[in-house]
Amino acid sequence: KVLEAMSMALPVVLTSGAASGIAAKDGRHFRIADSDDELAVAAVRLLTDHRRARIMGQAARRFVTEHVSWQSALSVLPELVGWRSRVMHDAA
Repeated sequence: KVLEAMSMALPVVLTSGAASGIAAKDGRHFRIADSDDELAVAAVRLLTDHRRARIMGQAARRFVTEHVSWQSALSVLPELVGWRSRVMHDAA
């Protein structure tokens, strides 16, 4: 759900547990807040600072499209299977 929200350019406030395994940066792509007070402050800050929320949402979307998309995940496949930059020729 976190990556889905990020892909829609939404600013996200989450716990460190929810952020684990996501290589995005706290404060840039999302905001980590672990206590109830931290969550409330971070949410209110984003709700009242529309510019900050928009910038964070846009950065989150860029992160997802560059690092989490199928295209990004599959971009290393040719090298992994030994195709690298070889040109494949039709055998016919």
